[in-house]
Amino acid sequence: MSDKNELAKRQLVEQAVTHAQDELDFSHSKRFVPFLKHYYADVAAEDLIERNAFDLFGAALTHWRLAEQRLSDQSRIRVYNPDFDEHGWQSSHSIVEIVNQDMPFLVDSVGMALNRFGITKHLIIHPVLPVSRDPEGLLEGMCDRNASTCHLESFIHVEIDRQTDPEQLTRISQELEKVLTEVRAAVEDWPRIIECVEQATAEVQLAGDSCAEITEFLQWLKDSHFTFLGYRQYDLLKQGRHDVLKVVAGSGLGILRERDGREESKSFAALPAEVRKLAHENDRLILTKANSRANIHRPSYLDYVGVKRVDSQGKVIGEHRFLGLYTANVYNGSPNEIPVVRRKIEQVMASAGYLRGSHKEKTLQNILETYPRDELFEIPVATLVSISRGIVNLQERQRVRLFVREDVYRRYLSCLVYVPRDNYNTEVRLKMQAILQQAFGGTSTEYYVTLSESVLARIEFIVRIPTGHKPDYDLDAVEAQIAQACRRWRDDLAQALLEHFGEEHGTRLLRNFSDAFPVAYREDYQ
Repeated sequence: MSDKNELAKRQLVEQAVTHAQDELDFSHSKRFVPFLKHYYADVAAEDLIERNAFDLFGAALTHWRLAEQRLSDQSRIRVYNPDFDEHGWQSSHSIVEIVNQDMPFLVDSVGMALNRFGITKHLIIHPVLPVSRDPEGLLEGMCDRNASTCHLESFIHVEIDRQTDPEQLTRISQELEKVLTEVRAAVEDWPRIIECVEQATAEVQLAGDSCAEITEFLQWLKDSHFTFLGYRQYDLLKQGRHDVLKVVAGSGLGILRERDGREESKSFAALPAEVRKLAHENDRLILTKANSRANIHRPSYLDYVGVKRVDSQGKVIGEHRFLGLYTANVYNGSPNEIPVVRRKIEQVMASAGYLRGSHKEKTLQNILETYPRDELFEIPVATLVSISRGIVNLQERQRVRLFVREDVYRRYLSCLVYVPRDNYNTEVRLKMQAILQQAFGGTSTEYYVTLSESVLARIEFIVRIPTGHKPDYDLDAVEAQIAQACRRWRDDLAQALLEHFGEEHGTRLLRNFSDAFPVAYREDYQ
């Protein structure tokens, strides 16, 4: 079937080529036909064979015309509904066309932008083509990749749900323009951001052995473990009675480039006193999450790596701030290979005090190996000791447990919920989410589910709260609410049988009759 589809695709593209030769003058056709053939070369056959050859010709031609004039630092974007009379082809979908200098993150970032509109993507075509342009940016045609005047350009064609509102088409175009501007800034400034990493590393090295692990961590980040997207340098100043982090003018790079030449400053006055004190603490490294999601690469909250700047007396005078995303290999490898994190794990293992080689020590090692990786970067050692010991003490028992860590900057709470795996489903997750958000006064919640061979499912909830808010809650009461939300009808039946008949006889009755009651009966007798 695949060979048959490929043959049908080749025939369809050849028909499109014939249309181009018939419709265009010789000079134009000679430059366009090579483009047309390469445009569809990597598209799956099943995505094209049901289409009309004239529409394939028309779609490629409109994209070619969009690309005819483009300066090197420019993105060309068009979001439109094809009309045969106006565009020479038609489609039931709306179309996004982009022409851009080829660079990393383009397709992922464009897809993320469209996802934010709740739009379904029906087809993505993304050839990266060698083209030549004259000094004014006029497209001359395809060229040899090895030619000195040749450069690679990204052509992105996305077919999305039909958008009939012209204003919505404009909003989509504006969002894509914003995202592509960020991508360009991050890619262009990457070498300078790396220079800033090296500067911060050199400053930390001056502290000697006391900061050796931080030095190794910064080197580790550079070694393909962190996608650097932005940088800023800050000065820590006093303004009246309050501490202020003030942007060092002109220091912004990547997604943190200063907009319109405006400087920004952040006052700590609105934050609790214990949070304000953190700015002056001697811990040189800050690992946390930013308040905003990335518009580039993947839609996660940005990872924040801060390196405090100190003067000759060791007093904190500012900060190097890097924003980006940890790379995939960080989440797939062992945490014992990550500087700073490995030291944290060593401290937890030592503090736990379990007998070397014992079952509990091995259980703790496994817990730390599989602990949510983002949490390992942020969580204090004392908190990790407390939570990991609590998980060890679960001992694979089928019960519900809730462990909570409050973000030191009071922006969110990280909640690990363990529930019997057989009790977990989407309905239960939604109930737990609602309970946690209400208990902590949350504004939004994300979740991550881990299912393994364990009898327990682990669900990590990140509950976002208003910055600076100190939630007032009873942990045991919240845990009890979650346990109730996880109970099944079978669990209530088991409790009744055990209470009435005792453990031995009640367990036997449960085994024989737990599935004997029809759904209607269970709904009537909750």
